[in-house]
Amino acid sequence: MNDTALRLALREMHAAFSRPGPWVIVAAVVVALAVSGPFGTLASLGFATRLAYWAAVVVLTLGAGWLATQGCVHALARRGIGRIGQWLIASLTVSAVTAAVVGVLNVLAFGFYVTDRGAVADLLTSTVPIALMVTAAFIWGFPRLPRPPRCKPPARNRRACWPGCRWTSAAR
Repeated sequence: MNDTALRLALREMHAAFSRPGPWVIVAAVVVALAVSGPFGTLASLGFATRLAYWAAVVVLTLGAGWLATQGCVHALARRGIGRIGQWLIASLTVSAVTAAVVGVLNVLAFGFYVTDRGAVADLLTSTVPIALMVTAAFIWGFPRLPRPPRCKPPARNRRACWPGCRWTSAAR
């Protein structure tokens, strides 16, 4: 069975976030951001609104960044590009995706558009270094799930090679 990069990314994301540990870390990051109020959110938003804003930023950028990272890493690995190349290209992709997500959330939360060059430069100046660090943690910090073995047609009178295999004796 040939898995696409998206399917592999979703499988790895499900495996990583099916335990409570990563969610506790996400909650701690959201609370830390809401309490500290970086990027001017302390002065411009109340605590409840700031908590909702940072929860949306963390969860949406984490999901979009994870999918972008895993998609890039799988596609680049198939082409024989090394880990550092994967990290740099995935980081730039994640920076663009994260900037787009944060830009949309800023429009919704603050009502201003990020259309002038200065605002876009400021947004990219903050997202690129963060993406470099977080992407490095995901590329080198999470273990990869083992790929299922390649399935061969089973011998007669056997149901399947391994659980989940599409080959069955009835399919021949």
